[in-house]
Amino acid sequence: MAMSPYMRGLRGVWGCGRLLGALASAIACGDQQPKASSGTSVPTAPVVSPVGYGLIRIGETAHELALSGDSAAASNPGHLSCRYVRPSSFPPGVKAMIVDNVIVRIDIDSPGIPTIEGAQVGDPESHVLELYNGHVASLPNKYLKDGHNLVVWQPSTMTSRMIFETDGRTVLRYRVGRQPAVDLVEGCG
Repeated sequence: MAMSPYMRGLRGVWGCGRLLGALASAIACGDQQPKASSGTSVPTAPVVSPVGYGLIRIGETAHELALSGDSAAASNPGHLSCRYVRPSSFPPGVKAMIVDNVIVRIDIDSPGIPTIEGAQVGDPESHVLELYNGHVASLPNKYLKDGHNLVVWQPSTMTSRMIFETDGRTVLRYRVGRQPAVDLVEGCG
């Protein structure tokens, strides 16, 4: 089946998965923009959601990411089955885990990169517990004696989750992705 020039252009710019992921995110998340203090929606930079970061979607292939101009994602000189990349559209502090050439997880370790609900690195642990009340469990952190892993699940799916790592008081880093990759404390290591 021949593709129209319009669709070829979309595929070249967005990649098929990115276009579908953006549509799915818009439908699933509605107008859930972070709110200004007055309660009105404000235009913001990309946010982390259960489906990805900005227009980068969990489940997208490295090839789809490369079609959008992120050639670093397609490069895998060591032919690794698990690797991290930082696409050019990501700010410092955000990286994607690729397993068998599919994005399975996104890691955030710097402040200023919020979830769609508004949680971010540097927030008090209590803020995350409040934001995700009813959908969060506090588990012991593997390496920090007083730390916790705040595991947030989405009511619509039990295969993806967000995990906020804390020192017992403050969010140090967080990640979103599919199981089992999102559960791996050491990442690809």
